[in-house]
Amino acid sequence: SLSLKELEKEKLIKKKVDTSKIPIKCEYSLTESGEDFIKIIKDIKKWSLKWKIDNKLCQNLDCRNCNL
Repeated sequence: SLSLKELEKEKLIKKKVDTSKIPIKCEYSLTESGEDFIKIIKDIKKWSLKWKIDNKLCQNLDCRNCNL
């Protein structure tokens, strides 16, 4: 929850609260800034896969569905 609050504070994500039913539901989504940040993460991932040959951990661990 602290990480989500920090991301929200930095305006990388936005929080939507649905109080119309019980239990109350919170949903998070990326802001435009957050979407741009994903592009930076993908570029770092591309660099690491190019220059760090032994990097076997990748296997598309999300990065918003990658597509290197």
